Amino acid sequence: MFVVEVQCPHCESSLMNESKLIDAHPSIQKKPTYENHKGMIWLSSVYGSYNYEITFDMKDNQIVKVYCPHCDEELVGDLPRMWNRDG
Repeated sequence: MFVVEVQCPHCESSLMNESKLIDAHPSIQKKPTYENHKGMIWLSSVYGSYNYEITFDMKDNQIVKVYCPHCDEELVGDLPRMWNRDG
């Protein structure tokens, strides 16, 4: 198993949520928006897992913008820095 940690490329705050576990590990927290829906999403930090929780129902094939929960900057472009939690 490979677990990742991520941080915002803008404010460099951790996107890890230690209190919201997905797959028995801290989740990656982001703020998604589409149409008039805004909320929070918690993604599994286990590489290859597609498990998540979200605060609203989302239809398939929607274009979603994702923001940092700390600085509210849009998370687009290059992937955030990732590193192995265990090493």
